[in-house]
Amino acid sequence: MAFDQEPPYNVLACSPVSGLFVTSEKTNWLNLTEFLPKPFTMISSVFKEGEDAYVAFEGRGLWRIVDCQKSRIACYFKKVPLAGPKAICALFRADGIPLPGVPVKVRIVDNNVEVVFTVNTDQSGIIRVKKNTKGKVIHITYAGDVTNAPCSVSLIP
Repeated sequence: MAFDQEPPYNVLACSPVSGLFVTSEKTNWLNLTEFLPKPFTMISSVFKEGEDAYVAFEGRGLWRIVDCQKSRIACYFKKVPLAGPKAICALFRADGIPLPGVPVKVRIVDNNVEVVFTVNTDQSGIIRVKKNTKGKVIHITYAGDVTNAPCSVSLIP
């Protein structure tokens, strides 16, 4: 975690394995992970100065992300157990608002057989599939758009 001294509400948060996120008084959590080098390298340290973020990596040096407040809003998937039949999970922005009507890629894996298709979230951001998913590994990916950052999840319902 890194905090600005002035103003103190600017926060930079990272995880060694999941990514980099920033927030301030005026914004929701923004996802900076897409600006990190690929393949993903573990983050060892972060520092925030003004609108810039500095990120140190295990064996990859130091990166500077300029004007990080212009990044896209972070998104996440959440299980919704009472959402009805065939509901797998829902897609939300970092501010808790669901993302309705957006395409997500669904990949179902069962005994080394993969089924891949695209489905749109419903009006509540819920992802529903017509196929039997019980006990199968499901990988869901949202590619993001102009204002919302990409995200993905793997689960077994």
